[in-house]
Amino acid sequence: MLAFIRKLSPSERRLAVLAAVLLAGAVLVVGTIRAIDSIAAMDETIADLQQDLLYYKQQTVQAEAVDKAYQAIATQHSSQWTQEEIHDRLWREIRRLTQKNLPKPGEEAPPMQANNLLVDIRNMEKGTLDNSGEGYRKYTVAFRTEDAPIQNLAQFLERLQQSDQALRVDSLEISRQPATTAVGAKFTVTRTIIGDATTSPPVVEAPAPVSKVNLVRNPSFENWDSQTSMPTDWTADGCTMIQSQQYMTEGQSSVRVTAEKDGASLYQIQNLVAGNTYELSLDLQAQAPATITVANNDGAPLGKGETAKADSGVYTYRFFITVPGEPGATVPIRAPFIVLEAKTSVVTVDNVSLMQTEGKP
Repeated sequence: MLAFIRKLSPSERRLAVLAAVLLAGAVLVVGTIRAIDSIAAMDETIADLQQDLLYYKQQTVQAEAVDKAYQAIATQHSSQWTQEEIHDRLWREIRRLTQKNLPKPGEEAPPMQANNLLVDIRNMEKGTLDNSGEGYRKYTVAFRTEDAPIQNLAQFLERLQQSDQALRVDSLEISRQPATTAVGAKFTVTRTIIGDATTSPPVVEAPAPVSKVNLVRNPSFENWDSQTSMPTDWTADGCTMIQSQQYMTEGQSSVRVTAEKDGASLYQIQNLVAGNTYELSLDLQAQAPATITVANNDGAPLGKGETAKADSGVYTYRFFITVPGEPGATVPIRAPFIVLEAKTSVVTVDNVSLMQTEGKP
């Protein structure tokens, strides 16, 4: 090889060197181009993978949001609820939606006071339950709103549509008195109750369910004895009563009770079965201290009961009682037993309920 190079003339040697340099440059350029193309392809692949990761992350976030929203709605539903439980939950939700300052879902609405209300709904009668659907039920109710600005009515309608209790406004009738700008409305609303969100436990043999029958007679004080000025089936000690349309929560009337002495009381005698557990509930508005409890037939309280809130708000009071005595025996019980602590105290009572239960939850 060296002998061959020595034979070349100087010009041939320069030409050979130039050719070698050009060849090396060509190889270098081709290699560089291929490397750049390879890097560009890798960059494109990385960019595609990044887009895929972003997409999957967005899908995960959206799925979590949807699942959270579904769970929030599903907790408001149960296939085990009775019609009374559905009605009670719907009434509490509608009362929540009537507040000017909207409470969070699940929170109890504050006392019903006109200056705190977007619209005023005095009462909501029991509706109809449709069990014909597979996996869901529909409960339809009708109620009226008192006269209010049309803007308030529109905002209340929007809240109904956005409620997490799956409410549907079936009909809306608006009325207005002459020479006024305020309007009243009649709503027909349907709530759809889906099945339980979680998997039910295995079905096991269980005793027959307890019948959900309200044992209270004349629970909304609609039947009245004009001769005695007393609601039928109720007993008063040291107090006067008048039939009222104020603070109604069920039916067509409530009862306003005024104490004429300290420790005045209103009660109804129930013949209950010893050993059984009962759920007592009622709606009460108090302007002075009062106690809600149960007592034996002589008036001795069975437990300390519950003290009513004396702030003029309407509240639902609910507690459980287990009847003392030999199991199976019939025991006369004052249930409810409402005691007005001081003379001239005033309470308004409505929607009294006493039902046998499986036991305290």
